[in-house]
Amino acid sequence: MVFTKPSNALAGPYEDIPITAELQCMDYEGELSLVIGCDAKNLPASANPLNYVLSYIASNDVSSRF
Repeated sequence: MVFTKPSNALAGPYEDIPITAELQCMDYEGELSLVIGCDAKNLPASANPLNYVLSYIASNDVSSRF
């Protein structure tokens, strides 16, 4: 399964993560994330998608569960 996050949904390593009163059941997930290094839109079937990966990083996805 693939999930995407827009750049404005990301927090830097020293930034606070705002948690409001409505978010009562916070959870976290350690994930392997990919950093895409260049435009990769409408690739031909013969393209190697790994050529577009700049790096792999460990990330912490903070979520609110219901």
